[in-house]
Amino acid sequence: MKKLGYAVLGLGIGMAHAEAAEASEYADLVAACDIDEKRLEKFASIYPNATLYRDFEELLKDERVDIISICLPSAMHADFAVRAMEAGKNVLVEKPLDII
Repeated sequence: MKKLGYAVLGLGIGMAHAEAAEASEYADLVAACDIDEKRLEKFASIYPNATLYRDFEELLKDERVDIISICLPSAMHADFAVRAMEAGKNVLVEKPLDII
């Protein structure tokens, strides 16, 4: 069975998503994306084999990524989820896709 290439966008609550992906027998944690350098450094210290991105567009180009956990503030979920799906990625969003 091929494992899903898993990526996390946003490393606040996204760290819990990374931990769950790493523990899953069905996923391979391959990448993370955040604009905060300190969060990326912390992530890298825990998951040194994952590729780090500061640019979401670069993450979308990663052919190893099958699914992306969108772990951003609620008002940002819809835009990033749509962009990921348009790039052929599956998405996981916990919160509402958007707020009014």
